[in-house]
Amino acid sequence: MTIEYVDLHKDMTVKEAIQHIKKTGLEKETIYTCYVTDRSRKLEGIVSLRKLVISNEDEKVEDIMNTDVIYVHTHDDQEMVASLFKKYDFIAIPVLDKEERLVGIITIDDIVDVIEQENTEDFQKMAGMEPTDIEYLDASVFLLLKTE
Repeated sequence: MTIEYVDLHKDMTVKEAIQHIKKTGLEKETIYTCYVTDRSRKLEGIVSLRKLVISNEDEKVEDIMNTDVIYVHTHDDQEMVASLFKKYDFIAIPVLDKEERLVGIITIDDIVDVIEQENTEDFQKMAGMEPTDIEYLDASVFLLLKTE
């Protein structure tokens, strides 16, 4: 998870939102999807950079944002998060805490690592080996044959 995301407020105009992205976007992990939050960081919606660029600059972010947001919580299982990425072809997904506040995002490059780790674990289980933290191809023969 990263805390480097672009957050906007629904009362901003499209012009103000684009200026905000230009000012803060260089330090962010991704700017393709912007997250609309209130003053207490509660997630209210999302808006894509594409939507911002093609919208009238006097329009409010509130009018163009999508309020039907799929998100995960901080304690959700990583396999469940990976399945959401596969199902919806996400580039990033917001992560909320127990109070529904936005605490960060998980990007596709993070989840690819998780999928690789989970697949390695599944292969080890299918082969009757004990799962380890070491990638299968990086492990020695003796480590793979070790039994307890």
